[in-house]
Amino acid sequence: CLTGILVSVRGRICTSLEGCIWREAPCAPHTACNPRPRRSVSGESKWKEDPFGVFSRILQIRGRRIIFLGTLARGDQARQISRGELPSQILSRAPAPKRQKCDHWTPCPSDTYAYRLLSGGGRDKYAKICFEDELLIGEKTGNVGRGINIAIVNYMTGKVTATQYFDMFEGDNSGQMINFIQSAPSKSLLFMVTHDDGASRLKEDAKKVIEGLGSKHIRNIQFRSSWVFLTAKGLQLPEEIQRESINHSDSARNRYSGWPAEVQIEGCIPKKTS
Repeated sequence: CLTGILVSVRGRICTSLEGCIWREAPCAPHTACNPRPRRSVSGESKWKEDPFGVFSRILQIRGRRIIFLGTLARGDQARQISRGELPSQILSRAPAPKRQKCDHWTPCPSDTYAYRLLSGGGRDKYAKICFEDELLIGEKTGNVGRGINIAIVNYMTGKVTATQYFDMFEGDNSGQMINFIQSAPSKSLLFMVTHDDGASRLKEDAKKVIEGLGSKHIRNIQFRSSWVFLTAKGLQLPEEIQRESINHSDSARNRYSGWPAEVQIEGCIPKKTS
C-alpha cells in the first residue's frame, strides 16, 4: 500500500489532498486495500476491476514521480477515472512535471537563489555544487577532486568568482585552502563539499577558519566523512535554511565499501538579506 499517498475511507480511495475515487465495494476491516488485480484480456477491463492496481503500476513505471498520482486524481479527471477511462488517455492530456533549478522538487521564489550541495559517495560518485541551476563543481565541469571542494559566489550578482579543491589525503594543502577562503571578498557565498577524504591532513588552523564561518561539524570530520557546508562572508544568512550536514564512515552501515552514503543540503537563499 502507498501509505500517506492513498488512503481508504469508507470504501473510497483518496489522495491526502484531492478528491476520492469510489470503489464498487468497501474494504473489509483490517484487510489490504490493494488486492492483486485479476487477470483480464484487455487493459480496460483490468482498469475497471482494480483502479488502485493501475495507480500502483503507474507509480512503479514513473519511479519517484509521485506527482502523477495527484494529477490523475484531480477534479474532473477523478470523475473520468471513476467512469472507467483508461489512465493512458488521461496521462496523454496531463502536463509533464517541470524541472526546477538544481533539481529541486519545488521551485524557489523569484527573489531567491536556488542551491544544492552533494558530497561525494564512494570512489566514483563525485561531489557536486549547484547554484541557480549552474553546476559550479562536478564531474561534468572537470573541476572536482579528492579533499575539500570550495566554490565562491558573489552574493550581489549571483555569479561564481572562483572554484578550487584541496587534497586532504596527500600533501600539505591546508594553508592554500585558508588563503583561498580568506581571499573571498565581503558579500560572498561559500559552498564546501568533500569528495573521498577531507580530514586526514586538515590542520587545526584550517579548522578554526571554517569554524569561524559557522561550521558546527568541522571539528568532528573524520577519514572519508561525507560533509557539506554553506556559509557567507559579510552578510547574515537566515537561520532556517539548510547550512551543513555530515555523515561518518562506519563499516557496519556504509553504503559503499569503505565509504559512507552521500549527504546533501538544498534550499533558497533570499537575494536581500542583512
